[in-house]
Amino acid sequence: MNKIKSKQIKVEDNFDFNNKKVVRLGNPVDAKDGTNKVWVEAQILAVNNETYSVETSIASNKLLDDECTAKYLIDTIIIKETGGEYAGFISIGTTAQGNDIVDSIEVSANNFINCPLGKEVFSTTVDQSLYVSSTESVTDGTWSTGTISVYLAIKKFAV
Repeated sequence: MNKIKSKQIKVEDNFDFNNKKVVRLGNPVDAKDGTNKVWVEAQILAVNNETYSVETSIASNKLLDDECTAKYLIDTIIIKETGGEYAGFISIGTTAQGNDIVDSIEVSANNFINCPLGKEVFSTTVDQSLYVSSTESVTDGTWSTGTISVYLAIKKFAV
């Protein structure tokens, strides 16, 4: 389980911390875009007690690699469908199949959604694991055919 922490990185494009735009980083596995530049969408940055991360290629219920660090609160969660398919009703919670953070947000093909948040604050002493799940409909318990990325921004609230 990875904690969201600041890491030293080489930023290839400018990053606007005020607008929280996606940063492009050099890609160690040499993935190329249409102009043959080496890029990957990824973020693990911290500035002014704010931290950003992204987890990509999510296509099934899972424990997210990043967690909400003790003394931090969730500021923003953005879900992006990246596979061109319907992803279903996405939830994020503190337990497997939980929905106490994001509750059943419908994500269609190529959607980019800034999610309304339920629970945002967890603990000043213990890190909180985060789980993502999907149902194809509000009554069905299976993941649809879509693939998502989850963008997470947390900020420090306690010393």
